[in-house]
This record gives sequence, C-alpha cells and structure tokens, in this order.
Amino acid sequence: MSKNLRNLPEVQELIKKGKEKGFLTYEELNDSLPQDFTSVEDIDSMLNIMDEMDIEIREEGKIDKILSGKPAEKASEEMEFLDTEGFSSDPVQMYLHEMGKVPLLEKREDEVRIAKKIENAEINVKNAIFDTKAGVDELKKLNDDMKTGVIRIIDIIKTKLEGDIPPSVEQRLIDRFGKYIKQADRIEKESKDVSVKAEMKKVKPKQKARLLKTLDNLKKKKRDCLHMLKLNNDQIHLISKKIVSIVAKINQEEKELAQIEKRFGKTYVEIKTISKKRGDLNRYLSKRRMKRDTFRDLMIKAAVIESNIKKEENMVGMRREDLKILAYTIKRNILEARKTRKELVVANLRLVVSIAKKYINKGLSFLDLIQEGNIGLMRAVERFEYKRGYKFSTYATWWIRQAITRAIADQARTIRIPVHMIETINKLNKVARMFVQQFGREPKPEEIAKKMGMSAEKVRSVLKISQHPISLETPIGEEKDSHLGDFIEDKDAVSPASAAVNVLLKEQIEKVLHTLKEREAEVLRLRFGIGDGVPHTLEEVGKIFKVTRERVRQIEAKALRKLRHPARAKNLKGFMD
Repeated sequence: MSKNLRNLPEVQELIKKGKEKGFLTYEELNDSLPQDFTSVEDIDSMLNIMDEMDIEIREEGKIDKILSGKPAEKASEEMEFLDTEGFSSDPVQMYLHEMGKVPLLEKREDEVRIAKKIENAEINVKNAIFDTKAGVDELKKLNDDMKTGVIRIIDIIKTKLEGDIPPSVEQRLIDRFGKYIKQADRIEKESKDVSVKAEMKKVKPKQKARLLKTLDNLKKKKRDCLHMLKLNNDQIHLISKKIVSIVAKINQEEKELAQIEKRFGKTYVEIKTISKKRGDLNRYLSKRRMKRDTFRDLMIKAAVIESNIKKEENMVGMRREDLKILAYTIKRNILEARKTRKELVVANLRLVVSIAKKYINKGLSFLDLIQEGNIGLMRAVERFEYKRGYKFSTYATWWIRQAITRAIADQARTIRIPVHMIETINKLNKVARMFVQQFGREPKPEEIAKKMGMSAEKVRSVLKISQHPISLETPIGEEKDSHLGDFIEDKDAVSPASAAVNVLLKEQIEKVLHTLKEREAEVLRLRFGIGDGVPHTLEEVGKIFKVTRERVRQIEAKALRKLRHPARAKNLKGFMD
C-alpha cells in the first residue's frame, strides 16, 4: 500500500484539509484513515508525506482527551458505558477501576523522558555485551547461522519489514550485517594486541598511558560499529542471558572452591605455595591431621575448579571481578528498561479501551479485544522512536488497531479467513453501505465490482466467503423445539418407500432362490453378490466349489432358466418397474 499511499482518497482528503488549515490534529489523522491502515511502513510513510507537505500534526484531539482528565472520572465513564451495553460487569469494572488509578502522562515531554530512559538502558546493555569477547562471538555465530539459513535476518535486527521480504533485500541486509561483524572482529584483534603491549613490564608509564588511551578509542570504535547492526531486543536478551549465566556458573564454582578452602583452613593460593615444599607440606598435614590422599583429592578438585574459572574468563575476555560488575550492569539496565516500558504501557491502557469499543460485536468479547489491544500497545512501546517527533499515542493507535483486527481475523470466525481477504471484505462492505445510502437499495455484484475495480466473479466469491457459518443445532421456531438441521435434506439418505421396496425385494429373491437346488442358489448368490454385495467371477466361484469355470457357467445358466419360469418370475415381475 505504501507505494500508492498518496493516491488514496482518504490521504488526498487529509492533505487537502491540512493545506487549508495549515495543520491536522491527531483526531483527524486517526479517524480519517481506513481501519485496515495498520502496517508499520504505511504509518511511517503517512507521517513522511505530512512532513513533505509542511502539514503540522498538533497534539489536540480525541486521543488527548482520552488520555487526559481525572482518572477516576474516566474509569467511571467507561463503567457506565459497559453497564448500559449489558456486558459482564465484574472483570471489566475491576480492570477499569485499577486502570483509573494510574497517573497519566500529561505532556509529550513525559513520553520523551520515558523513551530516553528506555533507550539509555538498552544502550548500556548493548555496550556491556559488545565489551565482551563472548558477546562478539555470539554475533559471529548469528552471522554464520544467517548464511546457512538457520535463522533469518528479520529475526535478528530491528526492521520495519514483516513476513516475506524479497530475497535481494534480505541478502543486502545479511551482507551489511556481515560487513560490520568483520570490522568489529578486526578491531577486537587490534585491541588484543594493544592490550598485550600495555601489560608488558618494560613499557614506560607515558607509553602505557598512550596505549590505554588507544585501547579506549578502539573500544568506542567497536561499540559504534556493533551498534550499527541494530540488534532487536530479543537477541540482546538472549546474549545477555548467556553472559549472566557464565557469571552465575563462576559464582557457583567460587562457592565450591570456598568450601574446599574451608577444609584446608587456608586459601588455595596459600595451599599451592605450601605444597611446593615437602617439609612445609608434611608439617601442614600433621598439624591439620589430614591424610595425604585426602589432601591430594581436594587439590585436584580445587585445580579443576580454578581451571574452569580461567576458561570462563577467557571465553568472556575479562577477569572475573570485572565480569561480575558487567553482569550486574546488564541485569540492572534490563530491569530498568522493563520497568520503564511498563510505565509507558500502563499510562496508555485507557487508549486501548477507547479503540476496543469500536470493534464490539465483531466476534470477540470486550475483554478479549482489550487483551489483544494491550499486546499491540506493548509492541508499539518496543518500536516507538521519540526522535521522529510524533506523539506516542498516535503511533500506538495503529499498532493497537492492527493487533485487534488481526485477532478478529484469526479468532472471531469458526473458519479462519486470511487477513488480506478480511481487508477486501471490509472494503466491499464499505462500498455496499455507501451504495445503499446513495440509491436506497442493495447493490448487485456487478455494481460493487465496478466501484471496486474487480471482476463480478471475484465479488461473488468474496461475498460467499464473508458468510458466517451457522450451527445445525440452532433452535428454530417460537417453541425452540426443533433445530436448523431438521430442515436440511440429506441427499444420501434412503427414502422410507425405497427402503421398504428393497426389503420386500430381498425377501422375494430369497423366497425364489429357496425353490432352486442349494448349489444353484449359492452359485447365483456368489455371482450376483446377493447378501454381501460383492459379485464373484466364474474363476472365483469355481475355486469355492472346486469345479471348472465352464461348469459354474452351466450351473448359472440352468438356474437362470428356472427363474424365468412363469411360476417363479411372477414373484419378481412387480419389481421391474
């Protein structure tokens, strides 16, 4: 839609109105656009078009009214609405009552403040990850997985693209990702060389200071390079979790080492020093009354633990003390970002309720609509870019509408209809309503087709798809004593008359067959499938009676001649009609 967005009648009308007034309100922007206008690309394109036309979007309007005023009063209004419409009051009223207690974000400055807090927390987490060797290694692994098709680029980075994207676009994104990974890897190796030089004993203080400064610059350069990857929050959290799990493992190993040191009565370093001299070791073992085998077992365990910790330090690329500080930074900032996002979500819950009202009686309960809208609101918080200049409530409206309309498309019908077909049905219904208002009658498929620019056959197909299924158990009549299924013809069912005729025919056939010899009657039964409905060939019947197929044919011919005798034929002649 984004390519032809400017040509939409609704957008043209908005541009015309904006040029006349010099501005548009959020209320006008949200109310004028079609209900299926929900994709991220369309949202951004719409705002860009308004910027190009120098049309200012002001903050007055319905959305601001929804999100302003006294919380208790607004909650009360929502509950009055529910009572008059006859909804189940308990869960909804409780929800709205709690929602009414939440303080609102009165100004855009409050939204920007929260968005900046989220952004800063996310940057701190990313910087902490990018400073570790383990973090860079995980990014390299992601790059390799993308090349082999294990994971898709749109599942790794923040992008406005959704669903299936052109292979050329996907490959361009993969190449871009790989380019920054290579740059970061090169900087990482350069940093390692500088670090080794800085730690050399023969390095003079001034030279060491220059090397440390170079190291800081390289660290900043690597961070900037990796920030260009634009990793999404899911990937950041996965990598963070792995780093934090390494720290948790080190903490556990240190506890085990502390238990061993407690048995030694000294630190592991002191014990290593003692064990180097036989005399000191003998005196120590005598004083502690410890067997040499026990001492050796404890030393082996301690050495393994220390070796594991060293491996984990090398994996991350920093000492355990620095790693613990880094893990604390990651956890603190993740919690800060989560808490701040929740603040922005909770402050806009009332917006979800106001939008959900418009979709009542579309197949989902009011509470379900609110829940789906809340999911859309949380996605909006994840994607909100305060630097673009528009209000969060405007941006969130599209996400909430998208979440609700998708939920209705997926869940409201017994037989699911694809989202693109739901959008076509909505457009068709809109055209039909406008036709009724204009001409006072229902339009024909051909007339709808002409208005929508599609074939009449396609319109008939859409109308057929749009019909809702009806249960065969639906009660019919005033007494509700019959069901819809009772009035639907079963074309496969046998009529009583036919069933009676078939029973009589079967009785007469058996009666006639009893007048023949047993062998003749059995041959006819097998040849014509009388009884089991499965006719047999001459060969098969011959094998059963252990005679030739010619003999079976003779028996069959003789039996049929007997049945043609008037005395027997009269019993079956009535069924010939």
